Amino acid sequence: QLLGRMKLLYVSFLLNAPISAFVPLVPSSSYAQSSYCPFQCTKKSPTSVVGLSASDDSSPPSDSDGSSNSDVSFEEALKRLNKQFDSPALDQPPSSPSPQDLPGDLPGVEENASDFRIPAPPTPSFSIPEGVGVSTSSWTSSSGFVTKQLPKSKRAGTWNPGDLSVQYTSLLDGGVTFFQTDENDDYCEEMLGMFDANSRSMEVAKVGTVYNPHPLYVRSDRSRILNPSARGGGGKSIEARMGSRSVVSALQKSCGRLGVGYIELYQADLGFSKRSLLYLGGKSSVIKGLADCKKRGLCNFVGVKGVRGRKNVERVVGMFEKHGVKLDTLTAEMSVVDQGAIKDGTLDACKRAGVQFLAEEPLGVGMIGSGKYNARDPTGGEMGKPKFEFKVLEPLLGVHDGLRTVGEMVRRRLKEDWEKDRERRKGKGEKIDINEPFGVDITTSQVALKWVEAKGAIPLVSVTGSKDVAEIVAGKGWKLKGDEFEIVEDRAKEAGLN
Repeated sequence: QLLGRMKLLYVSFLLNAPISAFVPLVPSSSYAQSSYCPFQCTKKSPTSVVGLSASDDSSPPSDSDGSSNSDVSFEEALKRLNKQFDSPALDQPPSSPSPQDLPGDLPGVEENASDFRIPAPPTPSFSIPEGVGVSTSSWTSSSGFVTKQLPKSKRAGTWNPGDLSVQYTSLLDGGVTFFQTDENDDYCEEMLGMFDANSRSMEVAKVGTVYNPHPLYVRSDRSRILNPSARGGGGKSIEARMGSRSVVSALQKSCGRLGVGYIELYQADLGFSKRSLLYLGGKSSVIKGLADCKKRGLCNFVGVKGVRGRKNVERVVGMFEKHGVKLDTLTAEMSVVDQGAIKDGTLDACKRAGVQFLAEEPLGVGMIGSGKYNARDPTGGEMGKPKFEFKVLEPLLGVHDGLRTVGEMVRRRLKEDWEKDRERRKGKGEKIDINEPFGVDITTSQVALKWVEAKGAIPLVSVTGSKDVAEIVAGKGWKLKGDEFEIVEDRAKEAGLN
């Protein structure tokens, strides 16, 4: 039925209007290899079709026997359409499509793939194979970070560069290699450079940082704090910024602090504050600077931060295209309890433009969407004062319970797969330890991150301790099934979040 309707629509376009922007159903593998419209058609007469061909060549298309098809009758067009789709003619009742013939589900939800599907939007050029990145936004003094080792009696709730260095190596060894930092974050660029220089991991880290378009940018020199033997440092520097050259200059300085010649991703914060409104050149000069950085090889990908709304995303995409560079990423907050980027069309606009959405605070601000803190356990199982008030947690109880339910479902599913694998290995004669336990626990935080992935975004998770690292690494290798995803969606809908 779907194919029959699409053919009717297609023929209608052939006879009544140009359809250069219309793409029919084609194999996904073929569509991924090209971005042109396979049928360049114009209306010539009521009974003729011009240029019915899947060729992108400028020369007139021809049939397999070598004859030109520049003028094709309506009947011939129908025959070719039926041959193209390999389905019954329009005057015959179409057969019901099987589930495998229908379009696939969300990118992070496991479903049967289809050989034929409605052409998807462009695939983002930026990707992270492991599906999750690490944000350094919590590596600041306000989050408990200290620059030196404290006595044990004063160490509760704090961490230092030595702790983070160990976690950095553990993340790399676990296959999590992307780190998103910001030149505004205290110590972070210097620390990543120091960790990378001292790391013994075989994996190579990929780093992204952010440019802040402030006309007078103030930065503290942290070199002596992190490395007491370094000469100089410890003061503050004021840098006048304007135009596109400052963007390039700032990235060169960031590369110096990171100890690299180039970085993976360079973004600019275009959510202009009051200070940013005085930036000479405005957003267009910042975007030109990002384009110059990519052309010079100082970064592999470029992106923006702080842009919200469908029209704003489309406008920024167009500004990048004017400078001959594609917008690769957009960073904004998104979680199961904060779906503003979905409601205002930001996520959808990114998908349509082939821009990878990076989700900040994927567990909610203060981890309120992780399920760790809920109305039944406001302290998260820890001694002390509740992190959130009951009136804040109570409306989210259904969502938190849904995350826990899905976590239990996923664990049962993974355990069944584990047991089947053991039986398969046992059948091959391998020695199996009958006392080996199934040591996988699925947490509500992992489910919340997988929901973000299922929406087509890459979560950037804050890491402050070894437990965070263990959760991120253990969350690799599985995705939400369709029914599991729907449970989280339904609970969020009941809470009025989506």
